Amino acid sequence: MSKTIMQVLPSLKQGGVETGTIEIAAALQRKKIPNIVVSDGGPMVEQLKKIGVKHFQLPVHSKNPFRMWLNSKKLARIALENDVALMHVRSRAPAWSVKWASRKTGIPFISSYQGM
Repeated sequence: MSKTIMQVLPSLKQGGVETGTIEIAAALQRKKIPNIVVSDGGPMVEQLKKIGVKHFQLPVHSKNPFRMWLNSKKLARIALENDVALMHVRSRAPAWSVKWASRKTGIPFISSYQGM
């Protein structure tokens, strides 16, 4: 079985990043590549459910340093429990949490956010 791709973004409300996340998740599903999404939730979570992609709700939108550190620990656990091979962070707010989770687990990450 293929390893899992994890996308992380602040929320699944409405916008370009959110739409792109759904489109990538759907494309991965069509190719039978396991994938999961982590966000603070929102109305677009329903679209993930319809295409069979698991969503994990975490307050990754937070810019509070303590919350980001807690999120990194939870992201690391999610990644290890779901056999994640690559983390894809799609926004500035969760980027530090993903970077720290990557260091903790040794799982590489890529960023669509150009600030990292």
